[in-house]
Amino acid sequence: MDARFLYVTDGGHYENLGLVELLRRGCSNIYCFDASGGTPAAALGDAIALARSELGVEVELDPKHVTEGEDGFAERSCAVGMIKLGGKTVGRLVYVPTVLTRDAPWDVRAYSEENPIFPHHSTADQLYTDQRFEAYRALGVCATRNALGLKDGDYPPQPAGLTTPAATGPEAAA
Repeated sequence: MDARFLYVTDGGHYENLGLVELLRRGCSNIYCFDASGGTPAAALGDAIALARSELGVEVELDPKHVTEGEDGFAERSCAVGMIKLGGKTVGRLVYVPTVLTRDAPWDVRAYSEENPIFPHHSTADQLYTDQRFEAYRALGVCATRNALGLKDGDYPPQPAGLTTPAATGPEAAA
Protein backbone atom coordinates (compact mmCIF):
# COMPACT_ATOMS: atom_id res chain seq x y z
CA MET A 1 0.00 0.00 0.00
CA ASP A 2 1.49 3.37 -0.93
CA ALA A 3 -0.89 5.65 0.99
CA ARG A 4 0.22 7.46 4.14
CA PHE A 5 -1.72 6.99 7.35
CA LEU A 6 -1.88 8.84 10.62
CA TYR A 7 -3.75 7.28 13.49
CA VAL A 8 -4.44 9.32 16.60
CA THR A 9 -6.03 7.67 19.58
CA ASP A 10 -6.72 8.32 23.21
CA GLY A 11 -6.95 5.67 25.85
CA GLY A 12 -9.03 5.64 28.99
CA HIS A 13 -11.69 3.25 27.74
CA TYR A 14 -9.47 0.16 27.62
CA GLU A 15 -5.87 0.97 28.44
CA ASN A 16 -4.93 4.50 29.25
CA LEU A 17 -2.56 5.25 26.36
CA GLY A 18 -4.35 3.87 23.31
CA LEU A 19 -1.08 2.08 22.46
CA VAL A 20 -2.56 -1.43 22.15
CA GLU A 21 -5.01 -0.27 19.48
CA LEU A 22 -2.20 1.34 17.48
CA LEU A 23 -0.22 -1.89 17.68
CA ARG A 24 -3.33 -3.86 16.70
CA ARG A 25 -3.59 -1.72 13.55
CA GLY A 26 0.04 -2.48 12.66
CA CYS A 27 1.42 1.01 13.21
CA SER A 28 5.18 0.93 12.84
CA ASN A 29 6.31 4.39 13.99
CA ILE A 30 4.49 5.32 17.20
CA TYR A 31 4.86 8.45 19.31
CA CYS A 32 3.18 7.75 22.64
CA PHE A 33 2.57 10.84 24.79
CA ASP A 34 1.66 9.75 28.31
CA ALA A 35 -0.29 12.40 30.20
CA SER A 36 -2.16 9.85 32.31
CA GLY A 37 -1.37 11.56 35.59
CA GLY A 38 0.05 8.45 37.24
CA THR A 39 3.62 7.58 37.94
CA PRO A 40 5.79 7.62 34.83
CA ALA A 41 5.78 4.29 32.97
CA ALA A 42 2.88 2.74 34.97
CA ALA A 43 0.40 3.09 32.10
CA LEU A 44 3.09 1.99 29.64
CA GLY A 45 3.71 -1.19 31.65
CA ASP A 46 -0.01 -2.04 31.48
CA ALA A 47 -0.08 -1.42 27.72
CA ILE A 48 3.02 -3.54 27.10
CA ALA A 49 1.55 -6.44 29.10
CA LEU A 50 -1.74 -6.24 27.16
CA ALA A 51 0.08 -6.06 23.81
CA ARG A 52 2.08 -9.17 24.68
CA SER A 53 -0.91 -11.19 25.92
CA GLU A 54 -3.44 -10.12 23.28
CA LEU A 55 -1.33 -9.51 20.18
CA GLY A 56 1.90 -11.41 20.72
CA VAL A 57 3.72 -8.09 20.30
CA GLU A 58 6.80 -7.38 22.39
CA VAL A 59 7.98 -3.88 23.19
CA GLU A 60 11.61 -3.51 24.21
CA LEU A 61 12.13 -0.17 25.91
CA ASP A 62 14.37 0.90 28.76
CA PRO A 63 12.56 3.56 30.83
CA LYS A 64 15.55 4.45 33.03
CA HIS A 65 16.26 7.74 31.23
CA VAL A 66 12.66 8.96 31.63
CA THR A 67 12.35 7.95 35.27
CA GLU A 68 12.60 10.81 37.73
CA GLY A 69 15.51 10.70 40.13
CA GLU A 70 15.54 11.68 43.78
CA ASP A 71 15.97 15.31 42.71
CA GLY A 72 12.65 15.16 40.81
CA PHE A 73 14.23 15.41 37.37
CA ALA A 74 14.37 12.82 34.60
CA GLU A 75 17.48 12.60 32.42
CA ARG A 76 15.43 12.78 29.19
CA SER A 77 11.87 13.57 28.21
CA CYS A 78 11.51 10.57 25.89
CA ALA A 79 12.69 7.00 25.44
CA VAL A 80 12.82 4.95 22.26
CA GLY A 81 12.07 1.27 22.03
CA MET A 82 11.59 -1.43 19.43
CA ILE A 83 8.31 -3.12 18.55
CA LYS A 84 8.78 -6.82 17.82
CA LEU A 85 6.54 -9.51 16.42
CA GLY A 86 7.74 -13.09 16.14
CA GLY A 87 11.22 -12.00 17.20
CA LYS A 88 11.48 -9.59 14.25
CA THR A 89 11.67 -5.81 14.73
CA VAL A 90 8.61 -4.34 13.00
CA GLY A 91 8.50 -0.83 14.40
CA ARG A 92 9.67 1.87 16.74
CA LEU A 93 8.01 3.37 19.81
CA VAL A 94 8.92 6.82 21.08
CA TYR A 95 7.55 7.06 24.62
CA VAL A 96 7.10 10.59 26.00
CA PRO A 97 5.88 10.63 29.62
CA THR A 98 5.00 13.76 31.55
CA VAL A 99 8.28 14.25 33.40
CA LEU A 100 10.29 17.27 34.39
CA THR A 101 13.78 17.54 32.87
CA ARG A 102 16.53 20.07 33.39
CA ASP A 103 15.97 21.48 29.90
CA ALA A 104 12.39 22.46 30.76
CA PRO A 105 11.70 26.19 30.50
CA TRP A 106 12.57 28.26 33.55
CA ASP A 107 8.94 29.17 34.31
CA VAL A 108 7.97 25.48 34.27
CA ARG A 109 10.74 24.64 36.72
CA ALA A 110 9.69 27.56 38.92
CA TYR A 111 6.08 26.35 38.87
CA SER A 112 7.21 22.87 39.93
CA GLU A 113 9.06 24.32 42.93
CA GLU A 114 5.83 25.96 44.11
CA ASN A 115 3.68 22.91 43.27
CA PRO A 116 5.52 19.71 44.28
CA ILE A 117 2.93 17.38 42.70
CA PHE A 118 3.64 18.85 39.24
CA PRO A 119 3.76 17.29 36.65
CA HIS A 120 1.67 14.48 38.13
CA HIS A 121 -1.67 16.07 38.95
CA SER A 122 -4.58 13.67 38.86
CA THR A 123 -6.51 13.76 35.60
CA ALA A 124 -9.67 13.82 37.74
CA ASP A 125 -8.81 17.43 38.60
CA GLN A 126 -10.16 19.25 35.55
CA LEU A 127 -10.01 22.78 37.00
CA TYR A 128 -6.68 24.26 35.97
CA THR A 129 -5.46 27.71 36.88
CA ASP A 130 -3.85 29.75 34.12
CA GLN A 131 -0.44 29.03 35.65
CA ARG A 132 -0.97 25.26 35.82
CA PHE A 133 -2.30 25.13 32.27
CA GLU A 134 0.67 27.10 30.98
CA ALA A 135 3.15 24.92 32.89
CA TYR A 136 1.73 21.73 31.35
CA ARG A 137 1.48 23.31 27.90
CA ALA A 138 5.09 24.53 27.96
CA LEU A 139 6.34 21.20 29.32
CA GLY A 140 4.49 19.40 26.49
CA VAL A 141 6.01 21.69 23.86
CA CYS A 142 9.51 21.04 25.23
CA ALA A 143 8.97 17.25 25.34
CA THR A 144 7.46 17.20 21.84
CA ARG A 145 10.39 19.15 20.39
CA ASN A 146 12.78 16.69 22.02
CA ALA A 147 10.86 13.68 20.68
CA LEU A 148 10.62 15.04 17.14
CA GLY A 149 14.28 16.10 17.15
CA LEU A 150 15.65 12.61 17.78
CA LYS A 151 18.60 11.73 15.63
CA ASP A 152 19.43 8.19 14.57
CA GLY A 153 22.58 8.05 16.70
CA ASP A 154 20.86 9.29 19.86
CA TYR A 155 18.79 6.19 20.51
CA PRO A 156 18.39 2.64 19.21
CA PRO A 157 18.23 2.54 15.41
CA GLN A 158 14.92 2.43 13.60
CA PRO A 159 13.92 -0.79 11.86
CA ALA A 160 14.65 -1.06 8.14
CA GLY A 161 12.17 0.97 6.12
CA LEU A 162 11.62 3.66 8.77
CA THR A 163 13.80 6.64 8.03
CA THR A 164 12.21 9.70 9.65
CA PRO A 165 9.26 10.61 11.87
CA ALA A 166 7.41 11.23 8.59
CA ALA A 167 8.16 7.79 7.18
CA THR A 168 5.58 6.21 4.93
CA GLY A 169 3.31 3.51 6.27
CA PRO A 170 1.05 3.50 9.28
CA GLU A 171 2.24 6.10 11.78
CA ALA A 172 0.62 7.00 15.01
CA ALA A 173 0.43 9.20 18.04
CA ALA A 174 -1.22 8.02 21.20
